[in-house]
Amino acid sequence: MRRHLFRGVLAAVLVGWLWSGTQADNPGKEPRKLLRRPVALALAEKGRYLFTANQCGTVSVIDTAMSTVVGETDAGKRLSDLVATPDGETLLATDETEGTLLVLRRKGAKLEIAHRLSVGHSPVCVRPLGDGARCVVSCLWPRELQIIELGAAPRVTRSIALSFSPRLLLPVKDGKVVVADAFSGHLAVVDADRGAVESDRVLPGHNIRGMALGRDGKTLLVTQQLLRDYISTTRENVHWGNVLANNLRELPLEAVLSP
Repeated sequence: MRRHLFRGVLAAVLVGWLWSGTQADNPGKEPRKLLRRPVALALAEKGRYLFTANQCGTVSVIDTAMSTVVGETDAGKRLSDLVATPDGETLLATDETEGTLLVLRRKGAKLEIAHRLSVGHSPVCVRPLGDGARCVVSCLWPRELQIIELGAAPRVTRSIALSFSPRLLLPVKDGKVVVADAFSGHLAVVDADRGAVESDRVLPGHNIRGMALGRDGKTLLVTQQLLRDYISTTRENVHWGNVLANNLRELPLEAVLSP
């Protein structure tokens, strides 16, 4: 799995750098010249296929064994996130420009847009909840989370207001979702079932860009930056990275979930 993922990530990077590509729906057409800028990845079929959401609005499909782009689907204007549901048969994507959630049905390497749902301004992250019957979307500038019921006719069932601009989301257990601030150090816990913000704490630092559970499932790993405002901004300090630090923070999950 790790080998497939490494190959797929390398191919995804190449997709972003190369200007030419293929179209799954029109294999006979001349390859398009397009700067894709991949922003999110999703694996399917035990790592066989890697799907990349691109800022240009397309979803590229990579065969990880061959490290080859085998298809591409036009999905929107500016994609900001992509994730697979637990069963692997559906992909969820957010379009930051259009303010929509895209539900894409997957058959092998081919994708079909099943639904487009308006979720509000600037959606930037989406994660499935539980068995994948619902999902949660973070909307950056409205400072909201949208809880969405997926199915034959997807719909927004709850809107949850926050005190900060959210980006990253991490569903953990019992309907709880950890929400990270896009800019400063806010870290909130939301109960998606009740539509309630249970806690809102501020970590030292800013620019949280990674959240994951530790291997034992008892710790929360957070990557972020920390501005050392007590260090002078001399040429040497800036050059050697003494002013701005990149940190990996480990937090006890039980403490994070405690109100």
